[in-house]
Amino acid sequence: MMDGSHEDTLREIVGRLREALHDPSTPANALPSISSKLAEFDERMRIAEESGSLFDMNDDVTEVAEDVGASIV
Repeated sequence: MMDGSHEDTLREIVGRLREALHDPSTPANALPSISSKLAEFDERMRIAEESGSLFDMNDDVTEVAEDVGASIV
């Protein structure tokens, strides 16, 4: 099952991309990029819905680098 917050975020992104794609005020030179991103996020949604998970089962989500985070200089 997908985490609601991630699913909601993906759906929001797809919705905004669709709106921009159909908005007459969107510049023509932006349409290829918007179309590409829309296809990418549609595919992410499809995969996530089919697998029930946003994470690749091959990913090691428990690995953490020791130097992760901000440092004050």
